[in-house]
Amino acid sequence: RTVRDFSLVFDALAQFEESVLRAKMEEADGDNNDDDEQRLQTETDAVAAGAPDPLLVRAAKSPSALSDLDLRLARLEHLMARRPLLVSSVRLRQNPNSVPEWLKRVELYEGDIRSQVSTYDEAVSTV
Repeated sequence: RTVRDFSLVFDALAQFEESVLRAKMEEADGDNNDDDEQRLQTETDAVAAGAPDPLLVRAAKSPSALSDLDLRLARLEHLMARRPLLVSSVRLRQNPNSVPEWLKRVELYEGDIRSQVSTYDEAVSTV
């Protein structure tokens, strides 16, 4: 119920997502990891000769693995981007009458006029 409690849970979730992403990356890299140095040199020579990007070649061979990695990475990025709003929500649950916290929340929506107006509306009705 406190920001500290939220931070503990959020950090644990972020670490879990990072470890899953890291494991998936290693798994995907391990599938193509017979001889890293030789593969790297071959890919570098191929790109220099005008061949397509090796990442795209691997994606064509295993699109599900790449899309799973992309999905997990996007999920982690979205989670990290939402952290300030989630912390703001926790603080407002603790003290819904905190005008400075409502103003900070409006600032978090900079560039999104609808969300700012909605937040002002919610703040006025709450306070």
